[in-house]
Amino acid sequence: SKVVQKLVNHLPVLNTLLDRLIESSAIEKSYLLDVFTKLYIATDSNPVDSHTYELCSDLVDVVIDVSCIYGLSTDDDFVIPYDRASSSAIRLNNGMVLYLRQVSKYLALVCVIREEYFTKRSLVDFNIDCFRRSLGLVTGRIQDPNNDVNTSILEG
Repeated sequence: SKVVQKLVNHLPVLNTLLDRLIESSAIEKSYLLDVFTKLYIATDSNPVDSHTYELCSDLVDVVIDVSCIYGLSTDDDFVIPYDRASSSAIRLNNGMVLYLRQVSKYLALVCVIREEYFTKRSLVDFNIDCFRRSLGLVTGRIQDPNNDVNTSILEG
């Protein structure tokens, strides 16, 4: 992930956006993950815990695997297991929730949230939608007015 981050032109801005997201939503940790490699492109300024990162990466695998079995959609005549509606919430036995939302065709935002703060899910969703729009503005590749960002973060 560190090597990939060195290639990302907008990394400081992405990190700042993630910091604002966790502040406004009472999120413990957030990762912007590439859905194919499971590498994190950006994260907030809280320390990275490898165990938590592995759980977040595994959540991406679970969402894609379940989608392949039960929820394939077609986009431009291609069958894809991951789309704008992809999301997942998993409650852990330590009082935390892993929450995944799609933010672009190739990126997922995975957050670790305390269960008591996840009861305000609509606020978290609103803030993630704001993050998604900001991501599109930063990368300059907003695809449509519904904020479906079509971006490859590694492109300049």
